[in-house]
Amino acid sequence: MTDEDKAYLRTQIAEVSLFRNFAADELERLLPYLELESYDDNTILFKEGDRGDYLCIALEGTIEIRKESISNKQTVIAKFGRGSIV
Repeated sequence: MTDEDKAYLRTQIAEVSLFRNFAADELERLLPYLELESYDDNTILFKEGDRGDYLCIALEGTIEIRKESISNKQTVIAKFGRGSIV
């Protein structure tokens, strides 16, 4: 992770509700455990039934939770925006 990425994450994470009351040194200790990733539109992050061993924080854009029916029709059941934890 570049120094620029770390600086970006420091400012963005400080605004997320889960971390809002963390002190600067506590946020700094989180950085080695974070990964900054970017996705194209309609990228599937995980599917129903996948093991949940990480969480995603939306720093930009929108994350949709979709449910696929037996007839392969997808329905958006939830939307999460900036600062949301999924």
